[in-house]
Amino acid sequence: TNVDVTRADGTHTTLQHLIRTGGSVDPTSDRALYYVDIVPIRTPPRYGKPNSFFPPYYSEFQLPPIDSRTGQPDADYFNATEEWGSQHILPKRTDSGRWENIPICKPSTLTYGDDESIASAQQYVNEQSVTSITDPPPVDLRVTRPNNILKDKVSPSKPTLKPQKQHRLISCLWASTGYATRGNRFAINDGQRRLLEFMSYYDLIGVDHFYVYDNSGAFGNQAIDDDPSPSLKEITDLFPSTKVTWINWPSKICNNNPNNVDSVGERSSQYAAESSCRLRFGPHTDWIGQFDLDEYLVPMGSYSNANPQLLDTLERQGNTIASFGSWRAWPRRKFVEDPNASRLSGAEHCGIAKWDCFQLHIPMNQTILQSYNCDRQPPGKKQQRMPAEKQLYRPDYVKQHYIHYSTITALSELNRQELKAYGPKERSEWRQGGSFPDPLSRFGDEVTEGLMLHTKAVATQDTGGWETVCKTGYVGQVLCRLGNPFPEGEAAKHVNLNDGDSNGHSYNCYVNHKIDDFYVPKLEDRLKQFVPEIAQKLQQREQEAA
Repeated sequence: TNVDVTRADGTHTTLQHLIRTGGSVDPTSDRALYYVDIVPIRTPPRYGKPNSFFPPYYSEFQLPPIDSRTGQPDADYFNATEEWGSQHILPKRTDSGRWENIPICKPSTLTYGDDESIASAQQYVNEQSVTSITDPPPVDLRVTRPNNILKDKVSPSKPTLKPQKQHRLISCLWASTGYATRGNRFAINDGQRRLLEFMSYYDLIGVDHFYVYDNSGAFGNQAIDDDPSPSLKEITDLFPSTKVTWINWPSKICNNNPNNVDSVGERSSQYAAESSCRLRFGPHTDWIGQFDLDEYLVPMGSYSNANPQLLDTLERQGNTIASFGSWRAWPRRKFVEDPNASRLSGAEHCGIAKWDCFQLHIPMNQTILQSYNCDRQPPGKKQQRMPAEKQLYRPDYVKQHYIHYSTITALSELNRQELKAYGPKERSEWRQGGSFPDPLSRFGDEVTEGLMLHTKAVATQDTGGWETVCKTGYVGQVLCRLGNPFPEGEAAKHVNLNDGDSNGHSYNCYVNHKIDDFYVPKLEDRLKQFVPEIAQKLQQREQEAA
């Protein structure tokens, strides 16, 4: 990293300093001047015996220490043979892969920051001598910031180039104009509409900046309707550059299988995009919101926003990770276009030959947020385990995040001795029962703080047999995916809930009134400048009120 480099003007510097100060890119052509090849290490490094895969810092995992309470070998001991088997075979060198000619771009602050922050960062690096810019030292867990977040310990004699925190809360989003459901059963092409609403809503509750990793080009930007080359940039361009950064991300998903087969599907493109966002832009923000296009974080109780209200609470209580869970919500029947207008038949469309299905559409004068505001669990604290979980987290504490979970944190990286020294006792001993949940994480309170509404689109095959499965008295395994809210208040006193409504449709979900009464009007007011149908609806509503 300290390789001597001669600049075009004949002066000398180090390669490390050149890259940190943005000198790896030609300022005139904006092209990279330096490239790197990455060759994977085929064999994990050994630190001692052949099966010793951990560095000396984690020496307690090298040999099985004896648990003083049980007299048995400690369960935390890592046994390579047990984990990988005795017949573990390394890949051939020709199969190991090699990435070539990867351009070395400028640091993200110098590339994506606003004019003021770029100028500030550039001035700082220009003032530093080559020898004064050092690698960041390790985290000192025994020193805490005023908000109880773990602090980097920096030597005053050697100032470290620290990225300027431009934001308090950002959104890292991997999205596409369209996608295929798992198993490639059906295509959903509502990405542009959902992104517009997603950004408008999260801007409303306090997200400072959106980093949109656009996966639309993964399959050649297949035409959607009359658009021959769809892209989410058409939507991000509606917002100021200080609010959103569009990143072309055409990386493909390698395996889109369903989850109930031997070769389970994955979201490799999404995993890589999330890691890129955390590594590139995480240093410039206090918090990251990891929510998909169809997931709405809804501040509850006395809160009306995530930033600053919810974040203030989390920081005051010393939390670095907040999780929010949800089942899939159902689109309310009254906000869905008439199913008969798009009725389909046959196994090719509906999955089951004996039933008809339909293409579910939400009218353009309705928001997706309101249309899907029908939770499958009653209001209040959730009583069942949530299959979908997303998080707000601090990237200075979370070292690796995996879509739903914070898998490696500053605490989980510690060896046993430092973890014990950190205290308190319940934190120092937490790893004995497993690495989850992290001691500095918790679930948000659904009543007083916030919840997540999961508005996952209903595919055509999933509407099969709606005329049967949505009726009271149906007995079977197929779910009715059209929401019909349970009556409330006085209305609930005069009906038998088991009988369903006057049309014989069974009740299957609950309305969150804060969404309908507080957030939807504000969201519609934001969207009216972009969506003529919503503007027309609001204008008609005003005329009727007058």
